[in-house]
Amino acid sequence: MKTLPIITDPKSPPKILKKVAKIINPRMNDKPFTFFVYGKHFIILSESIWINKITGVAEHLFGQIEFPIDVAHWVVAGIEDKFMKGPNEGGLPAGEFKNKQDVDGETLYLVRGVCVGGPTMPGYKLVNLSRKNKYNDYQEFAMGDDFLFDYGLLDCWKDLADRHDRGEF
Repeated sequence: MKTLPIITDPKSPPKILKKVAKIINPRMNDKPFTFFVYGKHFIILSESIWINKITGVAEHLFGQIEFPIDVAHWVVAGIEDKFMKGPNEGGLPAGEFKNKQDVDGETLYLVRGVCVGGPTMPGYKLVNLSRKNKYNDYQEFAMGDDFLFDYGLLDCWKDLADRHDRGEF
C-alpha cells in the first residue's frame, strides 16, 4: 500500500497535492472538507474549530482521510444502487446495512447508521479498512443524509467521478 503525503499545515498543504474540491457541512458548524488528489488517491482534509468550554480558548483541529480515487464511483454506486434499491432491484438484501469491497487494493466499507451525521441524523460512514489514522483507528468519513442529499456531498462525489473519467486527474 502506497504511503501518502501527510498534511501538517492545512493552510499550506504539500504542493504535490492537487486540490480538486471543497465542500462545507453546515450541520457541523460549517466544517470544511477539502479533496486533494495524489496519484491514484484522494486525500480529504477535515478541519474544525474546537473551543475549550472552561478556558474559551479555540483550537484549530485537522486530519486527513485517504481513499483510492475510484472511491468516488464506488460511493455513488453503493448509495444509489445498493442502499436505495430493494433486493429485487439489485440492492442489498433486506436487513443488510453494509457494503464491503476491495477497491484498487484497499478494503472499503460503507455502512448505514442512525446517528452518523449527528445525534438525530442518519447517514453513511465510509471506512478504509486498509489505512489507519494517527490514533491507530481505521480512517473514516461520516456522511449524514443532509450533507449528502441537501448540502451537495453526493453531487460532489458524482462530479469527482466524472472528472476522473474525463482524465482531469
